[in-house]
Amino acid sequence: MWRALLVLVAVAGCDRVFGLEHVEDAAPVPPRPDAPAGVCGLVGTPCCTTATACTDGSQCLDLGSGHAECMLLAGAFQATTPSSCQPNACQSDDPFSTTPCTCPTGFTAQPTTIDSGCGDVNNPSHQVGTVTMCAAAAFPTSSDFGGWWVSADLPGCEPNGDPCITPNAITGTCTCPAPTRGIDFRVWVLGTLGPSCQNGNLGGTLSLCLDQTVAVASVRGAYEVDPDGRCRKSSFGDTCKCPPGSLESSLKTITDDASTGTTVFMQSTITMCLAPP
Repeated sequence: MWRALLVLVAVAGCDRVFGLEHVEDAAPVPPRPDAPAGVCGLVGTPCCTTATACTDGSQCLDLGSGHAECMLLAGAFQATTPSSCQPNACQSDDPFSTTPCTCPTGFTAQPTTIDSGCGDVNNPSHQVGTVTMCAAAAFPTSSDFGGWWVSADLPGCEPNGDPCITPNAITGTCTCPAPTRGIDFRVWVLGTLGPSCQNGNLGGTLSLCLDQTVAVASVRGAYEVDPDGRCRKSSFGDTCKCPPGSLESSLKTITDDASTGTTVFMQSTITMCLAPP
């Protein structure tokens, strides 16, 4: 059984970085309080076989072998313009789709663009990548996942002075719906050069909206690690490691560090720890 998949992602150097993998044997996951055994049609439960397949706004995804599940996110994929560093346009397929770089039937594509970097992780070149998440059209209020958004550091570098590059599809702004809260990660985004902007590439924020007070149906947490292994940010406190049994989905992005007094640039990795199937 699959849980909802988020991935936010970007083109990562010359590597394929949107893969999913089991890290350890699955640990027991508490049942959702609104989905006791035998219930169908709610996010994280089987699709109902009669009447409406999913009754809470989530979308039914056929997982094969006679099983279908109600999900909020059905994977993600990443693409870029082919280059010497990234020769393939489709860098990573959606694991739930049978067609390269497309969303599964019934799920809405939510694209965004970031500077994922390319080449040397300690001195990356700029590389524009498109990340597309495949999401259900509605948001069950009882879910642990509340969407995502991307914003720029400098409003003057974005059209109309609005720093919100990719608003949360649920709220329409760069905010998280209650009761979820944003977990902010450092990313690099594209700027529009002009009188108020001298930066074609600049820092930004990618925020993952989670409610960590309810049973997990989608994302257990996430963290960001620099090339030297430093844990830059984690929803697990000081630990940059997924809980046992998680599925991992990772993305690469250029980041910066000015802690030594001189700004240095690198290619960091953001990892989402997804609930197991």
